[in-house]
Amino acid sequence: MKTMKSFLGIAALTALMTSCLSNDDNYQAGFPQLAVKSNYFYANNDKDTLFVTSYGSWQINTTSGANWCKLDRNSGNGMTSYTIPIIFSQNTTESSRDVVFDIFDKEHSDTHVSFKLTQVATRGNGAFGNAALVKKITGSDGSLFEFTYDDYYRPLTVVISKDGTPLRNLEFTYNDYAQTMRVNSQGLQLSATYTNNYQPRDLGGSGDTIVFAEQTYYSLMYAGSASLAFNFEEHHSNGAYQGYGFLQMNAASHPDSINIADSLRYQAKNSQGYVVASENMAFKYSNADNRHQSVDVNQLILGAEQCNPYLLASLYRLCRSSYIVSAATFQNAADNITVAAALNADKSVQKLTVTRHGDSIDYTFEY
Repeated sequence: MKTMKSFLGIAALTALMTSCLSNDDNYQAGFPQLAVKSNYFYANNDKDTLFVTSYGSWQINTTSGANWCKLDRNSGNGMTSYTIPIIFSQNTTESSRDVVFDIFDKEHSDTHVSFKLTQVATRGNGAFGNAALVKKITGSDGSLFEFTYDDYYRPLTVVISKDGTPLRNLEFTYNDYAQTMRVNSQGLQLSATYTNNYQPRDLGGSGDTIVFAEQTYYSLMYAGSASLAFNFEEHHSNGAYQGYGFLQMNAASHPDSINIADSLRYQAKNSQGYVVASENMAFKYSNADNRHQSVDVNQLILGAEQCNPYLLASLYRLCRSSYIVSAATFQNAADNITVAAALNADKSVQKLTVTRHGDSIDYTFEY
């Protein structure tokens, strides 16, 4: 008699097969299909799907983690394909957690597979699952940032203004069945698909275009290294442009990995194609964690006019460093920026002070 025992991570739930021969009978046992839809469950996910096909009647038992994850069905017949809803609670523990199941052939219990599902500590946007939701940020320079969210902590609206004049206004809608996101950007419509991280890749539509792309020349030059260079670019329908080039020396390999941008190149052009802002900076970081509130506070260091609302709302989590910047340094030291963060008891940001050229802006956060 052969016994099939294996322990599978979530990414490895693929087709499995075994056969077994006893002294009494010949039979085929095993699970030609055992898969989930997602590679990771994020902290703000609460559902997924398990696909099961077995040669014989089967049973699934939970061996650990049953308090937060449940299967809608735990048994079935042989030679039948099942699509089983997985229901779980959102993760607010700030730690990754696992649930372990064991599926076995009811007639031949020595044929079984143990598999593990993992829900990580961070939401799709890179914030912890218990991160406080920022509703408003008020700048001492007259800037104002306002946010609303849905039940999955995804942004519904992001509004940026200065001295009462609107700068940016984004409205988001989500279709989780089709996994599509639509953005109304001051009358222009953009759309993108997403997976269970609720993060778009490229956004496009009736004029504006968002492009997120790896810098291929850098990847070829430093092939095999842990560093990663990538661009976030926003091309406006009127010809204006904002581009951010990030460099990470140790690229994150897991959703909960510490993610740090070593440097940033920023450029903005107006609708006539003239460069109106150009910055090239390296970063130093404080010990304050940037994952305890919904927004990426590091996006405030260049001011409201240069702040991109998609990055502030952390819709591109690779652009979000895990720690709060303490200084941005330039070739000309007179251009250096210093940043000081005052925190609430839950470690979310209460106030961020950004100082450059002798002038300071205080950003006060409301939750």
